[in-house]
Formats: sequence, structure tokens, C-alpha cells
Amino acid sequence: MAKAQQDADLVTKGDKIFGEKGDSLWQYAEEYAMLGYDSRKDFIEEVRQINHIDNVNNLVFGKTIVLPYYSYKVL
Repeated sequence: MAKAQQDADLVTKGDKIFGEKGDSLWQYAEEYAMLGYDSRKDFIEEVRQINHIDNVNNLVFGKTIVLPYYSYKVL
């Protein structure tokens, strides 16, 4: 489970991206797994679960993928 899900000061958000040829979950992790994850692997696992991806090496290009990210609550 992502560290952010345990932290009450963070909220979950998500971006929808259109998978393009040459994209990878590792590439997405570089951009999105900054806050709230212990590792890029944790981020990739959450993306796999949200998008029902069985194999990280078999992304369906042209498919919309939801990429979660976390930010601090604005009070």
C-alpha cells in the first residue's frame, strides 16, 4: 500500500493519459511517483491495480490510463 494512503495530510488525485507507443509504466513513475510512494515499484503496482493491467510489459497503446498522484490537503 502506498505510504500516502496512510498519511492523513495527503489526498489522492488522478490524471488520465493516452498511452502512446514507447511509453512505459517506469516512464510514468518517473513523473508521477514523487510524493506519497516509498518506491517507483509501489507506484507501478497501484497503476496496475487501478487499470487492471496484468503485465507491465504489455501496455495497450491508444488506451486511456489513470495515473494516481497525491498532493497535500489545502486548508
